[in-house]
Amino acid sequence: MENCCNVAGSPNLKFQANISYDSSCWTVSPKSPQIKKFPNQYVETVMRTNYNGNRKLLWQYFGGEDGTSILYPKAKVSPTSCSSFDPRFRPYYAAAATPIAKDVVVLVDTSVSMHITDNKDRSRLKLAKEVATTILQTLNSNDRMAVLSFDPDPEKLKPTGCYADQLSLYTADNEGVLSEFVGNLNAISNSDINVGLEAAFHYFSNSSAPKQGEERYQVILVLSDGADSPSDKSPLDVIREKNAELGNRIHIMVYGIGNGIEEDTNAREMLRNISLQTNNDASAGATKIGFFEIIPIADAVRSKMRSYYSFFKSSNTEAVISDPFIDTFSSIGLLISVCRPAYDKTDRSILLGVACADVKLSDLFSEAAVFHEGDSSYVFIIDSKGRTLNHPLLPLSRTVKTSYTLLDIAYLERSQGTADIIEAMKRREAGSQQVISSTRTMARGVVLTEGIVTRTVKSTYFYAPIANSDYSICVVVGDGAKIAKFPTQTRKPGVFVYHRRDIYDDSLKSCKNFKRRATIEHSIVKFNANAFTDIGKYLYIEENANTVDGYTKYFNGEISHTGFTTEVTNSVVISIKAEEIWKSKTDLSLYTIWRYFGTKDGFIRVFPGVQLTNDYDHEKRPWWRRAKSQREIMTMTTPYLDAWGAGLVVTLCRTIFVGRQEGIPHTEQDDVEGVLGYDIGLSYLERLINEIYPECETGNTCMLVDNSGFIIIHPDFVDPNIQESERVAAVENIHIVQKESDIARDLIARSVMGKRSCADFDNHKLQVTYRIQLNDGDIHIKGTNYDLWKLEDTNVFLIRKTKADVSFQCCTDIPMISSTAKMCTGTKFCDCLCHTPIPFDACLNINSRDGISATCIAKAPDSTSTKEPDSLSGLEDCYNPICDTRTKEEDCYSVSGCSWCVRDDSSPLSKPCCRGVDTCDFGKVLGGKRDVCPDTTTSASVGPVTTTEGHPSSSKSDVAVVVGAVLGSAVVILSVVIIVILYRRCSRDTRHKPADDYLTAMPSVRDNSQVQGVVNQQYAGMHPRHYDGGSDTHSMPMQHNVTPNSYDAMPGSSNSSTSSGNNPSLQGNKTMAPNTIPIDKKL
Repeated sequence: MENCCNVAGSPNLKFQANISYDSSCWTVSPKSPQIKKFPNQYVETVMRTNYNGNRKLLWQYFGGEDGTSILYPKAKVSPTSCSSFDPRFRPYYAAAATPIAKDVVVLVDTSVSMHITDNKDRSRLKLAKEVATTILQTLNSNDRMAVLSFDPDPEKLKPTGCYADQLSLYTADNEGVLSEFVGNLNAISNSDINVGLEAAFHYFSNSSAPKQGEERYQVILVLSDGADSPSDKSPLDVIREKNAELGNRIHIMVYGIGNGIEEDTNAREMLRNISLQTNNDASAGATKIGFFEIIPIADAVRSKMRSYYSFFKSSNTEAVISDPFIDTFSSIGLLISVCRPAYDKTDRSILLGVACADVKLSDLFSEAAVFHEGDSSYVFIIDSKGRTLNHPLLPLSRTVKTSYTLLDIAYLERSQGTADIIEAMKRREAGSQQVISSTRTMARGVVLTEGIVTRTVKSTYFYAPIANSDYSICVVVGDGAKIAKFPTQTRKPGVFVYHRRDIYDDSLKSCKNFKRRATIEHSIVKFNANAFTDIGKYLYIEENANTVDGYTKYFNGEISHTGFTTEVTNSVVISIKAEEIWKSKTDLSLYTIWRYFGTKDGFIRVFPGVQLTNDYDHEKRPWWRRAKSQREIMTMTTPYLDAWGAGLVVTLCRTIFVGRQEGIPHTEQDDVEGVLGYDIGLSYLERLINEIYPECETGNTCMLVDNSGFIIIHPDFVDPNIQESERVAAVENIHIVQKESDIARDLIARSVMGKRSCADFDNHKLQVTYRIQLNDGDIHIKGTNYDLWKLEDTNVFLIRKTKADVSFQCCTDIPMISSTAKMCTGTKFCDCLCHTPIPFDACLNINSRDGISATCIAKAPDSTSTKEPDSLSGLEDCYNPICDTRTKEEDCYSVSGCSWCVRDDSSPLSKPCCRGVDTCDFGKVLGGKRDVCPDTTTSASVGPVTTTEGHPSSSKSDVAVVVGAVLGSAVVILSVVIIVILYRRCSRDTRHKPADDYLTAMPSVRDNSQVQGVVNQQYAGMHPRHYDGGSDTHSMPMQHNVTPNSYDAMPGSSNSSTSSGNNPSLQGNKTMAPNTIPIDKKL
């Protein structure tokens, strides 16, 4: 058997470590005694058999009381501290070895004699500190604790805050606070054990007593050398008096510290009598006898602590399920251990060690994690104390990398009527109950910057205990919940190409799409965990050519494959229609970077086809969350660095619903089946806005902001003078409060922009974000030196600022990426994203809920790991925008992928030119290149474009309508995948309405004959020679009421009464297709 410290092994995705299944390995703690006992070979055989019989098992191990351990499969234990690994310090060991709940107050002697060093390099006080911290490490979540000293100074006697007055529940945070207090203790000349004992008993009298019938030890553990005695009163008298007040229910354990105690008879006898409480008042109740043990040297700490474990041992040898904990051996996330203590056959009081098997929390509750019966249904799991192991508001257990304290379910299920359900579950009862207004919470994108959105759903809670465990499960089903299903589709060749083209030869021609190796011959497909019937198996797949070959043959219809769900299989087959349309619209590729279609079935289809990172999960990305939470509008993201290599981009998205044949408009209760999206370059989009609305380049500043106040487009974002290395920081996560403080203050003063909050009970913070919202019916406000227009059916607002200067700078945090980083100042008009503390009793682990808003959803795990750069040598452009031939600035910016070069890294260019964004981006030549614009380049105007042929002047334009055309063009592009709605139907059970529904992206129009207007291709910034709108503009009909005054108060309109008259196409037009622009017949 090999030493675990020397194991090489091979990388294993399941274990997130280098392992070997061949055998087990061993470790020995440096604090182990010279004589050690290892389990025999039979134990390893049993472990291997266990694993072969249940592949959900993770680590199996035995930790001996002598500090030895064996581990299967073998792996290097804790690479940073392998040689010092001691199984007896692990939470699983304490939970199994001391399963009975306990309250422990550790009393540390700080008398001057504790300065003495009689044991290697450790003073007696240092040895006592080691014992104290070891005791704290052996506690678990069933236990309570406190620490204090012999110091008569009240500020040094015990910790401050709640830790000074009451027992604190064991949590990792509380352990850290108390361990830090112990570490800071110093020996003093005037210490007094009686002061310490009185304070120790106070902890018990000031904390709740054990409940009737509860089995709970209450212990004072004294760590002392016994050398210094109080002058006025015997410790035994203090114990007699104080313990009598508590019914003599307190045990006292004593560890004599240092080797001098063997020679000091008086000290030894005093400490022994303290453990026996020899002077107790029998009339107050039977004395609870403790124990006395001498720890002469540091090497004896663990062996002498056997008495501590033996004292708390239980005759019950049933398996003990641990609390979730972070794996020591890897970065695999939260685990649960199932453990049993092992005792000597000849003497049941002798603990030999603890045998355990680990399972990932995500594997244990994998079915609950992917339970879907519509968006309004979910599952949660709690233990008998009400602590939550699984809930949609909590982070995924496999993503937790730091210490974690289970959150009480009362912080997550806060709707009226749920309290009774929770109490019934704690009692391990089964039943069902209806809740009229059950809350559903969704992230609006990035929770820390955009907050949440909530809705209420009439729901039924079905709950029952889980057999052979301390857990109960609850299934929450919203009224009208449904499961959308495709009719069974025929798998056939051509519907599937997996994204891992790096390990599988798909015979497709590659090309260069910006900085990525791609193909335009096929879209690619990538799955997330929801696509598989066995989530754990998917998460552990080591993808190779055989894996991809199996996927391909399955979707080609060549083999049977039970790994994929029926839903994702049908979705993949049907969605090939989207690819057919994408490929047919090659002209659109000059304006878009990526087009994609993700579904909740667990797959995303991307065109052009490109390899994604293995951890990419579309359902965790902000664009998915943002679109799904704002489901009835088109959403635009703020600029971000494209994870697929295209630089700074903006994404536009639209949700796909389960449709309704009746033509009834969709509501927030309807299920979202998927999200359609496409990416465009930031510089292209900014220029597009300027072309559509020339006033942006005539002394005014135009910007787009989202409804969270983050800036999407701003002239400074495309400033060619920004250093290449600083561009991302200058663009990503820039809030209007930072960038345009004057406007932000005015919006707040007008109650157009306001704060919203949600409670992060894990971190005890009320997270504050912003929301921009106009009154119902309003689409425009005129502020101080600016105008703001709402772009209908989007999350976007257009701001035109007429004064360039910012007179007051509000918030200087750039970028503003989190509401958790800064405390709110209380200033109404000038706060960054911030938080206010939630009152929290750390000792009882209780947050205040008084007046607290809705609970935040957990931050999504980061799924944006970077991929190694693609090899692009010899590849042609997938779509060549022929930048070099575009001799005018407006032509250069009429397509994505080109930039008008005006300067290099040192000075302006003498003759600007148009080049690809890989050569020149945001007007600046990249990478220190020179001579990118040779003299032969035709001279072109560099100045601002004040008018564009085919565009109306500002006096005749309707800002919200015209700029809305940009997003209207997005509908045209997105609509090419709506063809899939012709193939999808819903199957419903007896709770559902008996109607055959179709999948639609938008609510249906009741009377299609009323639909008027098309997207003007010039408004969309697409030259007629590049774009043929065709009939796609009507492929997403929607009921949309437009009143004659809907577009009032716009530039060029004298007043609201004349605005409709200036737009004859709006008169009498009560119903329009969404995001479509009425055609002015004069254009």
